[in-house]
Amino acid sequence: MAVMTREQARAARAVRGWNLRELASALAVHFGAAAVTFASVNRFERGAADARGETLRQLHKVYEAEGLRFSNGDNPGVSWDAGARDRWAAADKPKPAKAKRKAKRSSR
Repeated sequence: MAVMTREQARAARAVRGWNLRELASALAVHFGAAAVTFASVNRFERGAADARGETLRQLHKVYEAEGLRFSNGDNPGVSWDAGARDRWAAADKPKPAKAKRKAKRSSR
């Protein structure tokens, strides 16, 4: 597993099209009550705190599950697998709203 920098974490979130709340929600889905908090991710991305092992592991796992890959070395960056964009488009498509019934008014 490549080490993820804060810049890569921000880039991965932007590529995926998530805001911090959506990332926190994805972390909660994957890790439940043990998920890294919104505040921890926010501090890491802003540079206010360094991320340690479990935080980096969870971020890495959630992004990898979305098809994102991290590279380091001479050219650090973020890439995605071939079908990722199509899966994201399908997953992010709004669900059709249910038709609301109008209440019948009495004519009394």
